Amino acid sequence: MGFFGWGRPAWKHRDAEVRLRAVHDLTAERGGVLRDLALHDPEARVRAAAAAKVSDANALRDLAAQGDAAVKRIASERLSGVAEQQLRAKSWAECGPLLDTITDQKSFAELTLHARDAQVRSHALDRLLAAASPSGALLATVAIQDAGGDLGRRVLPRIDERRLLKDITRKAKHDAVRALATERLSTLAAEDAKPSAERLRQARAQALPPLMEQAQRLAVTSDLDRGEREWATLAARWRETFEQYATVPVDAATTAIDVRFQRARQDFAIRATAERERAAGERAAEHERQEQAERDRAAAIAAGVVPPATESAAPMVAVVELAPDRAAELDALNREAEQLAQVTSGFTEAIHRFQDLHKRWLMLAADLPFGDVRRERFTA
Repeated sequence: MGFFGWGRPAWKHRDAEVRLRAVHDLTAERGGVLRDLALHDPEARVRAAAAAKVSDANALRDLAAQGDAAVKRIASERLSGVAEQQLRAKSWAECGPLLDTITDQKSFAELTLHARDAQVRSHALDRLLAAASPSGALLATVAIQDAGGDLGRRVLPRIDERRLLKDITRKAKHDAVRALATERLSTLAAEDAKPSAERLRQARAQALPPLMEQAQRLAVTSDLDRGEREWATLAARWRETFEQYATVPVDAATTAIDVRFQRARQDFAIRATAERERAAGERAAEHERQEQAERDRAAAIAAGVVPPATESAAPMVAVVELAPDRAAELDALNREAEQLAQVTSGFTEAIHRFQDLHKRWLMLAADLPFGDVRRERFTA
């Protein structure tokens, strides 16, 4: 080792600055030393500098798998460059696995056009086409520069930009590629002439909300007869809208708005039924009261207690005594309903809240007669 460190290699020195300078002086032939420094040196700057000088593909794979974040990034970039160089010059049998170390679309395009081995060119194009969003410009470059025509024919179906296709029709080296680009332009123009599924979906998405707003207004209307007539018309329009776009799959947003529409329609029907039943009950009760009053009066007349009435008696309004807590809740519901009637924004939330209030109010006010101030207040 040497006395006081004399004779020790500089890359093993205790001072990180000394080791860093030593790494810059190391040549590629000391690949093993560089790999060990990139993996194990305690100083991050030394590890990164060592990784940047490694050129062996196997060593770079080790660093890309085991190093720290900076070393992995550097090793991956260098490995991609080394892999591209070897794939350009060697056969697929010799270096095919190196293609897995490349992620850059530009490298795939370069190999597709310039690799010596036909299998390398084909596999590189496979990787380019398999990308989630392959670059249209790179695909167009392949189509234009491919002298054989086979690679150009493979990329044309993935090119949608008219500008790029027009360039191919003018510049492609192969006649068949130019002809196919012209044909693809015509196909895209024909597709544009008819509405796409996405355009139909957007049209349906724009047609439903106005109908939904009308449904929300009808759900809380107090004019039940008019509401039922308008609901019949609105339900028919809603059904026709779905039939008009029957070829478009129903997505989650469409399902959600349809559920809301049907719920609003059901809420109105429940409220209308409850209101008609309540009104019918009140009429029956009033009829029974009038008949009982007539029977009582007839009995009184027969007994000589009261004289016969010369004029019809004025209708009486029954006063219903309520429990204090029920009366208090009715007052609270009336106050909140009056506040909702004054809102100037947030109408959808106000409508939903009023529906909830109305359901509770129907339960609390079921036996209140017409003319009762608590009933008239909420109705107003």
